[in-house]
Amino acid sequence: MNNSSISAIKIMVITLIGKMLGFMCDSILAYKFGASEETDAYLTAIMIPTVLFASLAAGINTSFIPIFSHIKEEKGLNAGFHFGNKILNFIGFFMLLLILILLPFTVQLTKVIAPGFSNDGINLTSTLLKYSLFMSIFVVLGAVYSAITQGIGKFGISNFKNVSQNIIIIISILILGSFWGIEGVTIGTVLAMVSHILVQIPALRKSNYKYRLNFKFRDKDIWEFCRLAFPIMLSTSFLAINLLIDRILVSGLGEGSVTALTFANKINQLVYGVFILSLITVVFPDFSKYANEKNWEKFLDLISNTIKYTIVITIPIVCVIIVLRIPIIKLLFENGSFTEKDTYITSIALFYYCLGTVSYGIQEIFNRGFYSLKDTKTPMFTAFFAVVCNIILSLIFVNILGIGGIALATSLSMTIRSLLTYKMLSKRIGSIFKSGFILFNFKMILSFVFCYITSELFKEVIVTGENKYSLLFQICLVSILGVFSYLTSLILLKVEEVHQGKVLIMKLVKKL
Repeated sequence: MNNSSISAIKIMVITLIGKMLGFMCDSILAYKFGASEETDAYLTAIMIPTVLFASLAAGINTSFIPIFSHIKEEKGLNAGFHFGNKILNFIGFFMLLLILILLPFTVQLTKVIAPGFSNDGINLTSTLLKYSLFMSIFVVLGAVYSAITQGIGKFGISNFKNVSQNIIIIISILILGSFWGIEGVTIGTVLAMVSHILVQIPALRKSNYKYRLNFKFRDKDIWEFCRLAFPIMLSTSFLAINLLIDRILVSGLGEGSVTALTFANKINQLVYGVFILSLITVVFPDFSKYANEKNWEKFLDLISNTIKYTIVITIPIVCVIIVLRIPIIKLLFENGSFTEKDTYITSIALFYYCLGTVSYGIQEIFNRGFYSLKDTKTPMFTAFFAVVCNIILSLIFVNILGIGGIALATSLSMTIRSLLTYKMLSKRIGSIFKSGFILFNFKMILSFVFCYITSELFKEVIVTGENKYSLLFQICLVSILGVFSYLTSLILLKVEEVHQGKVLIMKLVKKL
């Protein structure tokens, strides 16, 4: 796992840059438009193509690579590229047809997704949706290109697309937003999604890739791809439905609630996108390798170790975010039209979202375990079960905790799903965790408590002003001291993953 971990660290750096630019983008958007009806309309309009069609993108990424790798090994790289072109043409045609069907119904879509919006909000969202629907074709085709680049071992390029995307959106907010308001920002966002494709083309051309137009869809490779991808897309679409349910419920909680929930989720997703997903991306091929070899001992060890690394990495970050959630939101968003009240509402949602971050990461590892076994139906079933749980819990907690209840329901439903998936995977391949895992979890709980207490104390001692530089100083210093106390507790408790992490970092430094 050493080489995989080193690759994961490299991907983390690229992803972190993209996420930081994403927060800069959100901060500028909050400054210019605040938690307003315009911002709610924009975020709802872009959510439809980015969230709903993310399920298609996830299905592409997970099911494309095994088929591409098999064709490449059997028939050569050019044959693999030919398969990639067939998938590009097939999905491109399907997406264009779907967009043309949906365009006349943007008002109806808006009323379903945001029933709590005013008439002006619905009309504005409907107008923006006519632009943003075209994002979906670039999001999905970009996912195909990402799968191709990952299939030839160029992981960094596929992750760089988020960097280019956020740079273009920032420029759009500053320039197009000044001339044409939120409509100009939406058009700029569509253009940003085109970069998902453009940034990957140079690397593919160096590998002698050439695009070829072909509409012969009666092909066994295409239908094998569809067979594998459909359950994954359905599984991911259930998670998209979760987000839609959250938006539907929160749209009735008042102006700016959608913005607050969205911003809170973006901060929480930083942990998953930068650290957890980067690690999963590089170990997934090893999952498949050991499963194909039926080397169940190594397969179980890899899943167990990946989960341990995920917990070790995630806990201090979640702890620091919980402690510093208000200063973080103030730094990122509170400016201009985004008020102190908006910060407080966002911080409530962020706290409850953080409670499910570790479960979210572990669940994704279990999913990859099933995918490596070529079982895409079980994750689909558990995803559907999680949606049902989320609906029930959201309806219960929204009346008690408001926006916090919606975030809490999401966290609890994900925790329930991860426990269910663990039980089903264990029945399939045997016990994932050895006896020492209970002691490991006990140590992690102690480390979390120590990190939380020390971080809270450091926050109270390190009191700064309300300007951006003072907030940044407080966040950085408290984070460093909190993580240091966390690492100290891990060393004192003799958690072996700390030593392994040190060795990996030294190897990475030498390579650089």
